[in-house]
Amino acid sequence: MLAEFLTWWTRQWQTLVPISSKLLPDGKTPGVTVRVQSTGDDLNISLEIGGDGQQTVVLPLNDEGLALLRAMPGAKHAPLRLLLPPGTILERAVSLPSAVERDLGQVLQYDMNRLTPFTVADVFWDWVVAGQDKRLGKLDVRLRLAKRDKLAPILGALQTYGLHPDCMESRGAQAGSPFRVIRLKQEKTTRSARTPIRIAALAVCCLLFVTLCATPFLRQQIEIATIGRQIAALQPSVAAAASLRRSITADAESNSVLSVERSLSGAPLQVLASVTDALPDGTWLTDLTLQQRVLRLDGESHAAAQLIGKLAGVDLIGNPAFIAPVTSDTDRHTDVFSISAEIRP
Repeated sequence: MLAEFLTWWTRQWQTLVPISSKLLPDGKTPGVTVRVQSTGDDLNISLEIGGDGQQTVVLPLNDEGLALLRAMPGAKHAPLRLLLPPGTILERAVSLPSAVERDLGQVLQYDMNRLTPFTVADVFWDWVVAGQDKRLGKLDVRLRLAKRDKLAPILGALQTYGLHPDCMESRGAQAGSPFRVIRLKQEKTTRSARTPIRIAALAVCCLLFVTLCATPFLRQQIEIATIGRQIAALQPSVAAAASLRRSITADAESNSVLSVERSLSGAPLQVLASVTDALPDGTWLTDLTLQQRVLRLDGESHAAAQLIGKLAGVDLIGNPAFIAPVTSDTDRHTDVFSISAEIRP
């Protein structure tokens, strides 16, 4: 009792799962199958949702079954296939040149009268490429046919319920033969015509992808070229600034040399001015030497003894002293002197 209840409960929950989300063991979407079974002279048509076995939901093809189908989640977008009795779809092997592969649909449509005893208007038809021999330039095609007059009542009955199959399937007449499929919602004659459009669309997509990938590099090159032009425009100013900088550096070096020499020997003009201010009237110099901050004065004066005190009072001059005895010039009534002093920094 409990097992039956759980089975019923599981089936109820399965009806809430969208049909398009269910998967068969082979990974395919089960969709909705309109199964046509032959029972003597009559045909039994039913709706099947799901896969094989216990997961299959069978509905009658009537208003009640159609209402239940539409109430199932995802039934509107689930694929609809028409499963016909074995042997309904005929198949013939056709060998064609490989050059017709692009226009295979048009070639088969044009040669239908020659390849089969039917016209295009008498059958539903489709094909599948079974193989290709590039060495011989041959294309092996399996042409599949189903007579319209046999299927017209079935399709008419389905259309009255608003059902339009995506494809029809049936096995071969022999037991265990594989399924043969004819697609109904795809025009075979236009498939090859769409190929150039698809190729063009693919080429456009590739071009857009390449453009998208190359855009950053192109922008970088444009920016580099712009910066290069700006640098070239600034080169004269840069050269002038560099020349001015070199001149300033050279002047600074010259000033540094002068400063060093001045620090070693003292400022000659300042020393001369200080000595001139310090010496009293009646004193004149015959020689003045300034070397390595050592000042030597040679000359004559009416009061040579006062010169040491005068020079000692100058801030710039330090340690003045006679370096030779003072002698008297009786003819000129003057004292001849030689004084040495240091120049303070």
